[in-house]
Amino acid sequence: MRFTQVSRADNGFGARSRQSANPLRTISIIAFVGLLFFGGLYVALSRTASRVTHRNDRIVTTVPRVSVLSARRAPNTLSVITRTGKVSRAFANFAADFPTQSCVAVEWMGIRLGAVNSTKALIPASSTKLIIASVALEILKPEFVYTTRVHGTLDANGSVADLFFVGGGDPLIVRNEYVASEKYPTTSGTSLEKLADSLVATGLKRVAGSVVGIDSRYDDKRFVDVWPQDFHYTEAGPLGALFVDDGVVLGLATKPDDPAVSAATELQNLLSARGVLFGALPRRDAMPTGTPEIASIQSAPLTSVIQEMMVNSDNNSAELLLKEIGFAATMIGATLQNTANPTMLEAGYKANVIPGSASAVVDGRFIPGFEDELNETIKSIIGEHVRVETITRDKALEVPFEGDLVEAMCNALIKEDAVAIPVPYVMSGGTDNKALADLGIIGYGFSPLKLDADFDFTAMFHGVDERVPIEGLTFGARVLKEFLENA
Repeated sequence: MRFTQVSRADNGFGARSRQSANPLRTISIIAFVGLLFFGGLYVALSRTASRVTHRNDRIVTTVPRVSVLSARRAPNTLSVITRTGKVSRAFANFAADFPTQSCVAVEWMGIRLGAVNSTKALIPASSTKLIIASVALEILKPEFVYTTRVHGTLDANGSVADLFFVGGGDPLIVRNEYVASEKYPTTSGTSLEKLADSLVATGLKRVAGSVVGIDSRYDDKRFVDVWPQDFHYTEAGPLGALFVDDGVVLGLATKPDDPAVSAATELQNLLSARGVLFGALPRRDAMPTGTPEIASIQSAPLTSVIQEMMVNSDNNSAELLLKEIGFAATMIGATLQNTANPTMLEAGYKANVIPGSASAVVDGRFIPGFEDELNETIKSIIGEHVRVETITRDKALEVPFEGDLVEAMCNALIKEDAVAIPVPYVMSGGTDNKALADLGIIGYGFSPLKLDADFDFTAMFHGVDERVPIEGLTFGARVLKEFLENA
């Protein structure tokens, strides 16, 4: 070791030898070595920073990776460890209090911070409300509102035979007294007191009969079939299109079986407190066709209803929202997907002879841009041994819901019905606009018709009982007159 040191001292750059006597040569050597060093370092860093590989005509770029223990990264790494550690410890503190039938996993940036029964298969429960919310926003639109109406024939003296309280599906109609009693108070409720005040403002003084609850907008199922019995009257339900105070009657241990009658009772009590006289107890009954509307009340926009549903995990709101989606689908459901219906079948010529061939005519209708998908679906269903031929082919049109013509239609409708919400949809039937479109002419269907909530018009299309109320027809005539005069 000592010999090596002496040798390097005698023969190194520090010795005044003949090689170091030439300054220019020394500088050249140092520059050359430095160039080699930094050039190699640059190449290495460049390859690390961006590796580009050609695979099947695709370029894959590798993101530079810095060692976890790098001095440049150490502060951030230590910060992440500190923060995730705090979360993990906090999770562990209350994880013991989780119900045994629960499944929770908390992750952040791929780091598992805590878990309880993370591999256990459980019913998703309230997380399904996310799906309900997204579908509702797509089908009903964010600006959708529920409308609850009161009908009756009010005379000049402020008297009416009966008040018909017609539910529009609003799950958040509440009284002030009920909100004050809730553990998790309703924040986007529809005030029943406001509806009572509106009725009194019309001059209502006496009801010979009573308030009649009507919830025929949906079906008459009060509970979901798959619910266990302990869910009934507790987690949700009984369900109905006319619903007040979550179906709860203050002072009663359980909810009444008929939410429509309960709602009618609450409205009648509020009206009685405001001086309106009644001759009978609230009940359920049918409303005579053509009974005029006296007053109405609207819910908060759908976005607020959904917020209420998610924050409070409101099962009633979720279930009634599903019913409203189904109700809307009766009108526009067929226009949200491709449809195919076998309409003509033909095979054989005699009852005791097996036919050599058979044919079927299928009426297929596709949403704009999905013709090929419909054809391929039909072919995949019928199999490879059946030949498919196109008899008649037409186009599907889609036009923007905007412009002067659209604005004129909306204005004409709103003038006759101030709470109306014009909603665009694709028609499932034929239209001459298909021919006009070839000439560059944009067309819209516009058939204004006002119907009672319990009048299932769409189910009557092309049926033996197809009809519309006279009042609905006259409403449509007024809207069309307004449109033609001002468009």
